[in-house]
Amino acid sequence: MRQADSVRPTMDRRKAISTLAAAALLLSTESARAGAAEESGAELFPLSAVRLLEGPFQQAQEVDRKYLLQLDADRLMAYLRENAGLKPVKTHYGGWDNEGASTVGHYLSACSHMWAATGDVQIKQRIDYLVAQMASALAHPEYGPILRNLVRDLDEETAGSGTDAPTT
Repeated sequence: MRQADSVRPTMDRRKAISTLAAAALLLSTESARAGAAEESGAELFPLSAVRLLEGPFQQAQEVDRKYLLQLDADRLMAYLRENAGLKPVKTHYGGWDNEGASTVGHYLSACSHMWAATGDVQIKQRIDYLVAQMASALAHPEYGPILRNLVRDLDEETAGSGTDAPTT
């Protein structure tokens, strides 16, 4: 048995992704955190200011990090590339990823939070790759404007909600 198999959680991909997405949403609700901080007198600090010590929480974080790196960024980008009129590098996952391009957004959010929490170089490289792929889709002359409008609409919907990915 490989070491990675011994720490793999007993949940399927759909449950793992939905758990990661829920955790990312919970952690990124800036307005709720700000309100709670004001009421308690606590001060907010960035996720990057905290590092887990050895123990069960760090082990769980490592399982999540490994899982994020197991997912294929090109497969997650397949629908977005198709919608931009670009040929996908690989086929999409299907199943939980069968509905369209939203999965890559959840994945990018999870990777952004993992990078902020760990400073992991591989995760940062994955984020940079995904952002570059998204930029090429948005730059496509025929379909890029449609995607840019969708992104703008999403930005307007989430403005002030704290759901943006870290920018550093």
